[in-house]
Amino acid sequence: MNRYFPCQTETLFTVIFIGALIGAASQAHAMDLVAFGQNCLKQERYLGTLKQQIDEAEFTENGSKYFYNGARKNLESYNRQINELASDLKDCQEVAPNSAYCHEIRIRYNRLIALTDRAEEKIDRRERKDNGIKPHKLFFKKQHYDEVYAQFIAICRDSNTHYQLLEDSNAYSRVCSSSSLKKTTTCSF
Repeated sequence: MNRYFPCQTETLFTVIFIGALIGAASQAHAMDLVAFGQNCLKQERYLGTLKQQIDEAEFTENGSKYFYNGARKNLESYNRQINELASDLKDCQEVAPNSAYCHEIRIRYNRLIALTDRAEEKIDRRERKDNGIKPHKLFFKKQHYDEVYAQFIAICRDSNTHYQLLEDSNAYSRVCSSSSLKKTTTCSF
């Protein structure tokens, strides 16, 4: 289940975390490299979660656009065909209501009515279900992600403390103990 934290909470968390890392980075010799690495991994997981939320929201937004455009066009096409068949059906029922031609028109007309009902039902269901991140909030969430990611890279990848972590085999083995962790930004050059 996705949890969307209020922007103020995210900002507070980020400021505290980044402030702690900056303070720690300036005192690299006195700092525990393992704690630095673990904090960077936590921040990297947070960024991964944030990026996943943004990607899911973009996918939903793009999918909704395509879905609505296609569904609306289908609905318009069905309604146009129904209107064309309505006059044929009326003429047919007046002239020869029991003919094969009239029967065929009734079947096509009823199928189009059923398709129209299903299309409207799907659109209604999709509109009720569609409750993702709104486009203006998505813009700010992306902007927030970019800022936090830039700070993360500056501290957890491009800092002297990060290079010390990678060079210290004891600290590196404690922080980057699994093969999946070794693929992270924190545990690689």
